[in-house]
Amino acid sequence: RTRNHPAVLLGLSPRASLCLLEAARARAVLGGRDYVIHEDVKELLEPVLAHRLLLRPEAEMDGLDPGVLLTRIFEELDLWEVK
Repeated sequence: RTRNHPAVLLGLSPRASLCLLEAARARAVLGGRDYVIHEDVKELLEPVLAHRLLLRPEAEMDGLDPGVLLTRIFEELDLWEVK
């Protein structure tokens, strides 16, 4: 979704998702688990991915924050609810 969002000039790459996965695995280990839970991913979303997202100049001038945009996109995908 970041690649075709109107506020984004350059979206996230597959390598960005691999970095998020590795960070989530590390957080799980630090939490004493050998498995990743959705809270691991949710907590690391902004610190791991926000700097990789390049916003359009208009979005930046409007004060849009990459971390906020990432959170909105993931909430739209409804990935946080365990079903």
